[in-house]
Amino acid sequence: MADRGSIIAAIFVACALSTCARTRTVALSYGPPSNYSGLDCVEDATNRTPLVSRAVTNGAVTFVVDFFDVPANINATGEVLLRACGGGRCTPIARRRSTIEIRGADLGLGPNVSGPDVVRAVSRALATTPVTRNAPDGTVILRVVATTQPASELDALDGSGRYASFVPSKLVGCSITPPVDFDSTESPVFLSLPIFGDPCELAQVALCAGAR
Repeated sequence: MADRGSIIAAIFVACALSTCARTRTVALSYGPPSNYSGLDCVEDATNRTPLVSRAVTNGAVTFVVDFFDVPANINATGEVLLRACGGGRCTPIARRRSTIEIRGADLGLGPNVSGPDVVRAVSRALATTPVTRNAPDGTVILRVVATTQPASELDALDGSGRYASFVPSKLVGCSITPPVDFDSTESPVFLSLPIFGDPCELAQVALCAGAR
């Protein structure tokens, strides 16, 4: 489980809403500490290699931000929501995706990293980076996927209006927010990977990312 004593700083400056009479800034934070951050997961129960080591090996990591409309028949949070959306019932809102690439060297992570170390490193690297300058109206879910796939593979829509799928072997982490209306919410909004059990494994990150 994640370090329950960690104080996790806000990592993104988010959501300047074009439809608002004034611009609002909403900060995102990995937490609460009782949950997995989504950046503290391992390959599986027998192979405890942190997924974030892929970023160190690859030399770069891409953070992919998507917004999802909340289906009317989903009235849940936590793992129930994660499984519902991971099962294909939530589709990213087209043309709202943003990607942020960071060099592995800029994270300053060594081969033996912990979840709290990763969160702090990401916090430093992305502290002043906007997630979006035009967040959707209404209640949505925000998801942040970390992967070693380059942004160029993930930015474009295909002929059916869908984004490319995430590749499980390249995933570094995944986190979601509860359903939130960015036009009225208070900061910070928390990102986490709301699962039960220990450890957090690649299979659960892949579920969050809708990878296949």
